[in-house]
Amino acid sequence: MSHNRLVHIARATGCLGLVVLLSGCDFFYGVHREAQLQTMPQLDCVGRVIKATPGVKHLQTMDAVTGQELTLSGLPQEGPVYTFTYTGTAPDKLWGTVQLQADSHGIRFTNDDMWINEKPPQTQVDATRPVMRTIEQGLAAKCGLSDLPVRVREYCTGVVCKPL
Repeated sequence: MSHNRLVHIARATGCLGLVVLLSGCDFFYGVHREAQLQTMPQLDCVGRVIKATPGVKHLQTMDAVTGQELTLSGLPQEGPVYTFTYTGTAPDKLWGTVQLQADSHGIRFTNDDMWINEKPPQTQVDATRPVMRTIEQGLAAKCGLSDLPVRVREYCTGVVCKPL
């Protein structure tokens, strides 16, 4: 086989591999709010605050053990993920998820309205974001996370996040 033929095959195989690799990528759209905390709040307090937040009609909780995070110093054991999924009723279509997880940096707090490969409706984003902030303020006031509101960073992908 000639050198030119091998180069052509290698390029074609590389392009095909790139296409296969890219076709497996998922894109995330929506609102992601996160903060690093020093202590884990009482989980029953978190649930009470979310459930009592105006606009929240339903709350579902779940605990799950995750895999390990790869770091330069090895594989530290990650803690369980505590998930609180909250929803409202139509016409708001309010939807969000609070997650708490102990990791190698402390406690990771997230508050999301994220969709995979599809953008959430803007009306849902507009209904959910103020509730996210109200939940965070409630956690600060009632669950010992007084600095949570100032630590939260918000990232909006593929949606419009107007000032709150």
